[in-house]
Amino acid sequence: MSLLQTSPESATPAQTPGGERILVFVQGHIADLIGTLPAFRELRKAHPTSHITAFVNPFPAILLKGCPYVDEVVPGFDFAYPKTYLERLRFCLRLLPTCLKHYDSVLSFSTVPRTVLLLVRLTRAKRVIGFSQGRHQRSGRLGQLLTHDLGMASRHMSYRARAAKVVAALQGKIDMRYDPISWLPQEQWQRTDALLKEAGVNGPFIIFHPGCHWACNEWQDEKWIELGNLISRKYPHQIVITGTSSEAEKAQTISAGMKRKPISLVGRTSILDFLAVVSRAKLLVGVDGAQTQIALMQKTPAVILFGSDSPSRNGPIFPEEKMAVVRKWPGPDFPENRDPHCALAIGGCHNPACRAEQALGYISVGDVMSEVDRMLSGSWTPPINYQKVYQQPRRLPVLQNTLSDPRG
Repeated sequence: MSLLQTSPESATPAQTPGGERILVFVQGHIADLIGTLPAFRELRKAHPTSHITAFVNPFPAILLKGCPYVDEVVPGFDFAYPKTYLERLRFCLRLLPTCLKHYDSVLSFSTVPRTVLLLVRLTRAKRVIGFSQGRHQRSGRLGQLLTHDLGMASRHMSYRARAAKVVAALQGKIDMRYDPISWLPQEQWQRTDALLKEAGVNGPFIIFHPGCHWACNEWQDEKWIELGNLISRKYPHQIVITGTSSEAEKAQTISAGMKRKPISLVGRTSILDFLAVVSRAKLLVGVDGAQTQIALMQKTPAVILFGSDSPSRNGPIFPEEKMAVVRKWPGPDFPENRDPHCALAIGGCHNPACRAEQALGYISVGDVMSEVDRMLSGSWTPPINYQKVYQQPRRLPVLQNTLSDPRG
């Protein structure tokens, strides 16, 4: 089945006349919201006079400020989906005012939570489109409330592809290619240029983004230091380290070890600042995260290090997207490799027996430097077997915890 085909039950796209009201649920963070922008763009193209409301996570909602694809943004989701009865009650109270408004179509770009399915009935929508099953969520019998049930939201399908599949069920196959964000106000670009000038950036620069909210998705400090020294000896570009304030210690360690001191913007950029800084960069080198989607969207060349999470979820989709994926992990892909003790995104446990902890350790400095050279020389080309390299999940037998630690 084609990536953008709907399920057999909904093979014919729903028809929506102009001037309708459309409600879209986006349950995700920065990278997830960015991944939905092509779907929002295509939705707006097909329904230029419709009123489109986006119900999103508050943290990345700023990305939609001034966006021509949506008319209204409701920051209603929590950082994590509510688990306790009190959290669910609070969520219902935030969602209820939106659902009391009338909508003609309701779209969910991820698995539709049961609470949402119940309250969406209040909208009297003629079309409710989404996925009834996911790895952690199942709609159960409430899935029957979907007029277009797209079935399983595969863990190995990117958020960009999921959102496109939902919109395709409404209006037919769509274009998933990114357009750079063009709605940032001029004041934002001026602020970014002033920030770079104040920090000491006075020419072409390369971004290092070494930190990650998932500490098991980080490359070793000594490898970042060696890579920085190699780049500094070979190229005149300044190196700018970015990240959140929680990643300051890692950035300071890397900076202290480099012979030519990099410029640090760690903890100094908002989401919009960081997006604008990436847009100004000659190259971004980092681990997989929100920066992956920002670089893809803003057409900034990038070298991204992937560990146990498959590039099929967050990597490039089209050959013209100038991103080198560096991955040496033999598999299996997350979540099949998850360890019993693992509680992702809570900080760094750094358990030496954890398979995910070892994933980036397989990548050498030479692996990354060769891709940096290709990018900066203009000789980089995507792999010949592009779809197999970037889009095919690795489902090898589960590796044993007794693996030798590749970090040395």
